Amino acid sequence: MNIYSVSFIFSIFIIGIFANRELKPYLYYNARECNIYKKCPLKEQYRNSTLPAEELEKDKYHQCCSFFSQCGESVDYCGIGCKLGDCLPGYENKTRQFLICNALNIQNRCSKDCPCVDGACCSKDGFCGTTKEFCAKSNKMVFNKNVTLLTVPLHITTTATTTTTTIARTTTSPTPSPTLKIVPGMCGPNIGKCEGDQCCSEYGWCGTTRGHCYISHGCQPKYGVCVDSFNTNSTTTTTTTTTTTEEATEKKSTLATSVTGKCGEDYGVCPKGQCCSKHGWCGKGHGYCAEGCQP
Repeated sequence: MNIYSVSFIFSIFIIGIFANRELKPYLYYNARECNIYKKCPLKEQYRNSTLPAEELEKDKYHQCCSFFSQCGESVDYCGIGCKLGDCLPGYENKTRQFLICNALNIQNRCSKDCPCVDGACCSKDGFCGTTKEFCAKSNKMVFNKNVTLLTVPLHITTTATTTTTTIARTTTSPTPSPTLKIVPGMCGPNIGKCEGDQCCSEYGWCGTTRGHCYISHGCQPKYGVCVDSFNTNSTTTTTTTTTTTEEATEKKSTLATSVTGKCGEDYGVCPKGQCCSKHGWCGKGHGYCAEGCQP
């Protein structure tokens, strides 16, 4: 037997070990990631079970494979986004909605089946925002009847108090549900003021566009700068400072980053890595970054 034969046999042996580990995760109790079939190890109470191997292949005996392909037994793994294993009942619809809508949400888009995240409004054109052009009743998307409308996004992790035993998992609290999530850029009662010279819009978001700063658009003077758009000698109003029209014009020349998905002179610049299309929307790809793209 020459050295090439020995090397070949050794390679097959090593490949066999890793393949076995991928296909039979329940043989490796410390595995933290799901295998190629989204299967996780057996739950601790079944690892020394005398049940037939075929029975132990059933999902109810295994840990849950989460959305991020991690193995575990808590609601973070077995709730929203659970792919396989002993997934908690009652999360099927939320998981389905999350998986379908996730691709739209990361593009600041929405549809009749996918509401916006973080309490933003969905326009008829399928874009998320917080100004009147998104939130006015005449401009809002009409969702399908079976869609769960959310004031906050469907997150992978939820909050719950659980009690586990060596026999089965029981839940001692009500089914977890999303709660109000305060994110950077929000303002208003019980939240706080905007930083610097930013304005607080009618819908509780900080920014420097007309939709944020004009009193006629619902700007909240208690929580940021506001501008009277109908007064030629317009002044900005805060609880402590007053600025001139010249300063307001200077502020407008330095456009802030858009938080609505719209872009341009009246809305701000797009987040880093995105282009402003000729129609004034932020996004990636040929439709945004090619002919007509606004610098």
